[in-house]
Amino acid sequence: MPKRKTVSQLQKLCLENVANNMDRAWVKDYRQNHLAGSLVLKLFYIVAKTEQRTSAMLHSLFLPQLKELYLSKCPELVNEVTAQIITMRCKNLSTLDLKKCDLIPAEALVNLMKGLPHLVALDLSETQCNTQVLSAVGSSCQHLQKLDILNCKRLLPDSLLYLAYDPVASSFCCPALQQLRVHGLQPIPKSQSLTWALAFLLLALPRLRILIHDLLPEAMCLIHNQHLDSAQMPSGFPSLVQLAQGRPFLHGNEEQSRYILGLKEVFNVSESFLPVASAMCPYLEEATVFQECNGSFLQSLLSFRYLTHLSVFSINGRDLADLFAVTAYLGPQLQSLWCKDFGYSDALSFHTLLSHCPNLQEFAAFLHPQVPPYRPNIALDHGTSPTSLKFPLLCYFTLDLFEKENPLSCQHATQVKNCLISVFQHSPMLEIMSLYRLPFSLDNLFEKVLEPPSHALANLISLSLTENEVSIHTIHLLLSADNELSFLELHRCPDINKRAYEELRQRISRQGLEVRINWEETPSPTENDLPF
Repeated sequence: MPKRKTVSQLQKLCLENVANNMDRAWVKDYRQNHLAGSLVLKLFYIVAKTEQRTSAMLHSLFLPQLKELYLSKCPELVNEVTAQIITMRCKNLSTLDLKKCDLIPAEALVNLMKGLPHLVALDLSETQCNTQVLSAVGSSCQHLQKLDILNCKRLLPDSLLYLAYDPVASSFCCPALQQLRVHGLQPIPKSQSLTWALAFLLLALPRLRILIHDLLPEAMCLIHNQHLDSAQMPSGFPSLVQLAQGRPFLHGNEEQSRYILGLKEVFNVSESFLPVASAMCPYLEEATVFQECNGSFLQSLLSFRYLTHLSVFSINGRDLADLFAVTAYLGPQLQSLWCKDFGYSDALSFHTLLSHCPNLQEFAAFLHPQVPPYRPNIALDHGTSPTSLKFPLLCYFTLDLFEKENPLSCQHATQVKNCLISVFQHSPMLEIMSLYRLPFSLDNLFEKVLEPPSHALANLISLSLTENEVSIHTIHLLLSADNELSFLELHRCPDINKRAYEELRQRISRQGLEVRINWEETPSPTENDLPF
């Protein structure tokens, strides 16, 4: 059964005692006793959660041994004084999270960046970060590998250039930067300056592996099509043509010549962009693609030899079977597969898709039924049992079947249920499972999965059963099974009423289980929902 509540560790109890008495504690004492950096960080987390927390309490924990600091947990207590204290005391920081800390003025952020030369990861999202701050980051944080500057309203497109180049020293900056997230930076109307700036970063940052912005495809197309001379850079910065001269270039005939980028991931790109991504990013490992109606989807994806994480969103409700050629070719190397808004008309399509990907660690599908196409003289034997599905590495599984307009047939629903039973019985590493709106009762499914001598779901930690038919008997069965369950979501399950919910809570309390249950009652039907 799930873990029982245990006595708190002595270390945690001691830290909680210090946190609760910090207004009376002799701060100088625990500073001079050189509390380990990891313990300081744990103490900071405890203090940040207390209702009595103050800026002074937090400031007392800014010690030289700190390597990580996450101030996004209490942005309302972070100001210019906070930044000054960090600059003086925490010069060994490698990770700093200032997300939503918008009380720190830009001038203080500049001084802070100049005083933290060892930063490896930095989050300045939703702060007063401006061009001067990015210039300080570029010139001072030479070991920086990860930077988030989401939704910084004071940034301009040209601000990004200062991350990669110092026009005063005429030298390149941030040579180690691998991941940059700039989502939320808006382009200037009727200007291509943001596209040019992104292209500048792609060419000027040699180790860049992830660049997240909606205009990334446009910037890559500009480079791929060799329209570099059309970009206008501010005075003091090299042109895109000059930058491109130092990039790897695959020579060939005029149509095949192309620049090579080191990007490993592209997000939220259209299907029509895939040929460019394939040509410029031969080592791509992760892609999130919007599948269009009449694109070269299959041919483009088959060229990604190193792809291990694939997410596909169907805009026009294409059938799940359209993915079969891709999964049949790339399936064995895929570690993660997400499919959203695909239809499925064949009862065996879900099983076929999964059977192509035996090494999955993550799987998520958000599907809806479709009326099966007419196939004359074709007899499909859906009464046969497909081969069992085995996923030795699967840790995360989500399935959502939305069938409001086209309910599944009984045969189809049976095939899906049998497929899930096979998956859950043969996925020993499964930790997080979410099932939404399945068109059958889950009682028989879990009875089959947990039927002795089965050891299935032994590592299950989190289970979400939103809008499913499941009885309290099955929930008791899960609470009695050998697993690591600590979170159970039962939102809008019609067979779990308030009385059943209270019964589950009483059992958890009585047996001292470490399980948190989220429950929300099924809403009463409105007039529009009634069948008459």
